[in-house]
Amino acid sequence: MLQASFDTGAAEESYRIGAVAPCSPGDYSVLNEEDDDARNRGEVLPGDDVMVPESKVGEKFDEHLRLAKKKTTTAP
Repeated sequence: MLQASFDTGAAEESYRIGAVAPCSPGDYSVLNEEDDDARNRGEVLPGDDVMVPESKVGEKFDEHLRLAKKKTTTAP
């Protein structure tokens, strides 16, 4: 990791996380295909244990908004 940032001023009671890391040598599309092939074989790659599947991103974001609104309405 070369640089990381955390921004609590993002829209809709949310936050933004950014990160910059050195590139791995090679063609990114070939590397992505190799990773996809490994996942299709059942391998778990570093970071996969914390990933939200793309099909669930909207659902997870809606859940985050619901919890944030609940927190602000029940706060003292």
